Amino acid sequence: MKNGKIKYLIAFLATVFVLVALRVVMPNFLSNGDEKIIANVSSVSFSAKIIRLKHSVGGFSVVVIIPATKIVFSGGETATLKDLISGERIQAVGRPGDRGALLAEKVVVFR
Repeated sequence: MKNGKIKYLIAFLATVFVLVALRVVMPNFLSNGDEKIIANVSSVSFSAKIIRLKHSVGGFSVVVIIPATKIVFSGGETATLKDLISGERIQAVGRPGDRGALLAEKVVVFR
C-alpha cells in the first residue's frame, strides 16, 4: 500500500513540475498571450493610429490601433480615436508588438 501512495505522489509532483515548467518556458502555451493595461492618454496620432501613453505601463508606451481594434466607451457605446483626449484613462487589451507597442484588440475609454 505504501508503494502505491509513493507512486501517486511522484506522478503528482511530476505533473506539477511539468505545468510550472511550461508556464516559465512557454508562457503563451497556457494563455492566449493577451496583455491588459490601464493608462492615461498623452496624445493621439490619427494618421498613424497610435495612442501615446503619459507613462509607460508594463513596458508599453504606445497603443497601436489595428484594423480589428474595437474602441468603446466604458458604458459600451462605440467610440473612435477622435473621441480620445489627452489625460483620459483607457484600458487596452492586445498583443505585444515592437518597441514598446501594444497592438490593441480592444480599447475601453473611461469617461
